[in-house]
Amino acid sequence: MERVQRLWFWAIVALLEGAVWWCGVFPSQDGPAHAYNAALLRAPLGDVYEFQRGLTTNWTAHLLLLPLLSVMSPESADKAVVTLALLVCAAGAACCLRQAPWLLPFALPLFFNGLLFSGFYSFVFGLGFLLLAGGGARPRWLWLALCWLSHPLCWAAALAAAAVEDWPRWRRLALEASPGLACAILFVFRSSGAGITAPPLLAGHFSEFFFGENPFAVVHAGYALAAGGLMATLCGTALWAWRQGGARDGLALLAAACWAAWPLAPKQTMTGNLVPRRVLLCALIFTLLWVSRQEWSRHLQARTWAAGAVLATLLAGVSVWRMAVIQPPLAEYRGLRVEGTTLALRYSLEAGGHGAMRGVDAFLHAADWMMLRDGALDADNYEARTAHFPLRYRRAPVEGLINTSAAPPRVQLRETSLPDTVLLWGYPAEDPLRQSLRQHYRLAQRSAPRGLGEVWRRMPPTER
Repeated sequence: MERVQRLWFWAIVALLEGAVWWCGVFPSQDGPAHAYNAALLRAPLGDVYEFQRGLTTNWTAHLLLLPLLSVMSPESADKAVVTLALLVCAAGAACCLRQAPWLLPFALPLFFNGLLFSGFYSFVFGLGFLLLAGGGARPRWLWLALCWLSHPLCWAAALAAAAVEDWPRWRRLALEASPGLACAILFVFRSSGAGITAPPLLAGHFSEFFFGENPFAVVHAGYALAAGGLMATLCGTALWAWRQGGARDGLALLAAACWAAWPLAPKQTMTGNLVPRRVLLCALIFTLLWVSRQEWSRHLQARTWAAGAVLATLLAGVSVWRMAVIQPPLAEYRGLRVEGTTLALRYSLEAGGHGAMRGVDAFLHAADWMMLRDGALDADNYEARTAHFPLRYRRAPVEGLINTSAAPPRVQLRETSLPDTVLLWGYPAEDPLRQSLRQHYRLAQRSAPRGLGEVWRRMPPTER
């Protein structure tokens, strides 16, 4: 039975990996921006960009993309990074649950979820390294170091898991964790001015977390239902084991601490945004590890695995279906041609129509695929405006942008700093932005077949 359980898990992972390569582009929010910035790292930075000063994290995806872009197209390099992230996480899950393979279905949504589709590749790698460290894979110092390289929260969680599992040998653990600890101290001092930039969930509407601010309410209602069922079953199993006298140990304490921190976590800190979603995933990982350490009857294991396998198969199937459905609007968008300094704006999260994925803004940075292809310059590179990516602006190419990530974006272009090209996606005919553009731009291209995309090119001064 255990062999069947392991074979099923790897078959589902293979299905998802195949779907990633089968689709035209992997539909993630930030993936195109990571490829774009990795390409910038391979070329002279010029007078627009410079390296981020001081210590940064979130390097894993960029370091992998650097060599991949030399031998692959940007779209294929992005898929290769997603493939590696899924393999690392799957290997970590298999390592953690090698004595409890009946729990493998409940590990799947811990890494194949909204944060992966959001393009938080380095964080997903960090989850995989966290699972490897929590599962006791050696050498532990390597997984701890890679956790830090990926994301500080994953490093802290991996260190905590290693500490509760191997506390008697704390001196050895301290030596293994020392590189990441030194980096963490330097990072905190460098970023101390950033602090918390958004309030905790309890300061706002707690209900929004359950209906949108979690890593499982994405892709499609079927995905959310399956993922929610898996997580509810896992939590119910943990509560039942606790009431039946399950071990009161360090893993239980870690899980309880993360569950308590989850609703109190700020939405954004100096290490990134969507913090509650990340804390919730850590809580679920510790809960899964604790459940796997308890004693269970073979009858209960078989029934739980069967229920979990059905839900996880549904989750994977819905994901593959939605990844296929969104390809036509993405292909239409990528058919547009850009040049020079390009400002890309999409009107809403559902700009792709029925092909849009729930909770995944796949068109927010998708224009970076065209900019890489056509040699254009992104007028609003979000990575260059934050403190936790390798590059930052030396001089912003376009001034006057307010919030291009809003839906619809908020833009107030200055006549003295206009981009060469403005790319619109999903803008309604009556939107006032078009009237503003006609003063300095002309419509150069409309996408086919639905006409959702438009390319506006700046007119020479003599034509205005």
